[in-house]
Amino acid sequence: MKPDMFPELERLSDIFRTYPDIQAVYLFGSAVTGRLHAESDLDLAIVPRPGAGKLPRLDILTDLARAGFCRVDLVILDTDNIVLKHEVVRHNRLIYQTEDFDRGSYFSRVVRQFLDFRPYLDVQRQAYKQRILHGQTRSHPQEDREAE
Repeated sequence: MKPDMFPELERLSDIFRTYPDIQAVYLFGSAVTGRLHAESDLDLAIVPRPGAGKLPRLDILTDLARAGFCRVDLVILDTDNIVLKHEVVRHNRLIYQTEDFDRGSYFSRVVRQFLDFRPYLDVQRQAYKQRILHGQTRSHPQEDREAE
């Protein structure tokens, strides 16, 4: 992906507009963190319309490739993975939205959910760090002893 590709992103709206169940699309990853280089892919996250069925991911990727966007990592935010959602919205680089998408409310909701979850995430990360420091590779020390 070329570092000067941002003007080309405007062409993506025409593709996403053909899918009525796509409410918004965010750009995330190296393209928004300043680490974009020639080998980078384009990280896109789709916000589906509430109540939408399963989006045709393969069809969307095919349409993107036909438009010249062949190196795309596409995620659909129909998941409860709040860490992924937060990673996507934290830079708030929206590249497509329908008229009824409330960008501010969506951003606020994701950030509040992440902040509510963060204490649990911190405990999990600390426990994982301790397991690594003590040479444990599995969740349960018993499994490490049995593997020896």
